[in-house]
Amino acid sequence: MKTNVIRIIYTLTCIFMCMAISAQEDAKKLAGNWSFSAPQAPNGYQDGDCHFKEKSGKLTAIAKVRGSELAINEIIKDSNAETYKCNFYLDGAYIELIFKMTKDDQLEGTVNTQGMNIPVRFNKKVSKVQIKE
Repeated sequence: MKTNVIRIIYTLTCIFMCMAISAQEDAKKLAGNWSFSAPQAPNGYQDGDCHFKEKSGKLTAIAKVRGSELAINEIIKDSNAETYKCNFYLDGAYIELIFKMTKDDQLEGTVNTQGMNIPVRFNKKVSKVQIKE
């Protein structure tokens, strides 16, 4: 009986450690500056920038849309579907963003708001390194 309890505790500990390591790797892939494009969105909301970062063990973001910044305090990963989800308000409208990383390290997803499902695509920005001669 005692051996079975120890095995269960050991197994659960291993599972939680694997999940934590996986979440850290995903946060590293997402961390940084991205530009997004949603051509079917209303005018003014079709493109912008987003900065993903890990803060206090949570994945967060700051999005720049229409010249203003929007803080997204928590992005949740669904480990079964390999998708990310966050909810926020933008200009009074409730927004649900669901996205996933593609094989070519881009992000694709859908913005759901007010009965509309708008496709969105994120491209990672590459910072230019200047070489001094």
